[in-house]
Amino acid sequence: MRNSILNVFAMLLLSISVSAAEMNGNDLAKAFNSALNEASVEVDVDSIIAWESSVEDHEVEVKFLNEQDLHLTYGCHYHGQAMACHEEHQDHGHEHKSLTSGFTYVQSAHQAAVEKFSKTLTRKGANFSAVDNLKVWIDGGDHDHDHKLSDDHGEGADVWSKFNYSLNGTDATIFVLCHTHGHEAEFSCHYNRAGEGEPNL
Repeated sequence: MRNSILNVFAMLLLSISVSAAEMNGNDLAKAFNSALNEASVEVDVDSIIAWESSVEDHEVEVKFLNEQDLHLTYGCHYHGQAMACHEEHQDHGHEHKSLTSGFTYVQSAHQAAVEKFSKTLTRKGANFSAVDNLKVWIDGGDHDHDHKLSDDHGEGADVWSKFNYSLNGTDATIFVLCHTHGHEAEFSCHYNRAGEGEPNL
């Protein structure tokens, strides 16, 4: 009986180790959703202006920044089949940031960026598991860049998504800028080699 209990315990430890080793870009969305659920108890979700998700060894670390400059960090890992997130620390800042668009807008823009980058990865024979870190933020700067006011471009705020990934053993970073044009509901997304207004989480 004792040997069978030890065998079950050893198998459990082995399965936990295998699950931990299997964390990759495919786990980022599940960790984000679980961490967001936890963060919603602490802050108004509509006040979140930036987030970052990173694969860190056996867990995914998710960081949030809200418009009051409150930093929340969660360590997320699997408990069986469920993703569980635990707050790691809080950091209160002093600057107040203005929120130009709500969380739903930022999340929708990021989803458009994920779809764009996922298609690119598929074309290169890879998938989203190649991503080991992503960061999302809204840029409060001048969205219109050098556009004239008459082009009706200035409706939607810029939402940046930064993806760190590895293809064929080479680490790379790409930025995707998404926004709406005029009164359009669809997001336009563009690749960039550098992001603007990236917050330090």
